[in-house]
Formats: sequence, structure tokens, C-alpha cells
Amino acid sequence: QKSEFDSLFNDYIDKRKEVGSRLRDVKERFYAPGAKEDSVEMNKIFDDFVAAQTLNRDLTVEFYKEVRAICTPIQKNKFNHFISQTSISEGFH
Repeated sequence: QKSEFDSLFNDYIDKRKEVGSRLRDVKERFYAPGAKEDSVEMNKIFDDFVAAQTLNRDLTVEFYKEVRAICTPIQKNKFNHFISQTSISEGFH
């Protein structure tokens, strides 16, 4: 189980490198001279930022699903509890 988790984790880290690359690009473009005065460019930067955050979310959700799949029934219960305690519920204000 530990080797399975290590493999999943390493894959997850490799996939998240794309997120980091996209966010660095967004940051560079945001701080480029004149970018803040160009509404078309700012909209593109915003869209790319949202896409990077969406990719990050999707990769994380997939990683959690994969981790849960290798858990024993007792571990799944603990995992579910842990996730439910760290997630923001719809009623959160």
C-alpha cells in the first residue's frame, strides 16, 4: 500500500508541475509593463489563472479518489471523515 501511495503521490506532483508553470506565466504577464492598462490582456490573464486553478482542483480531486481507492474499509471511513472535516460545506459563510 505504501508503494502504491508513493507512486500516486509522485504522479500527482509531476502533474502539478503544469499548474505551477501556468501560474508563473500568469504572474509574469500580470506584472508585464502595460498589462494592467490593457483590459483585453487582463481578461486573458484572468481566464488563464482560472484555468490553472481549475486544473489544480481537478488534479487534487483525482488524487484523492486514487488514494481512497487503495484504502482498506477502515481507512476509507477515516479518509472520508478527514475529507469532510477539511472541505468547506455549501452552508459556509
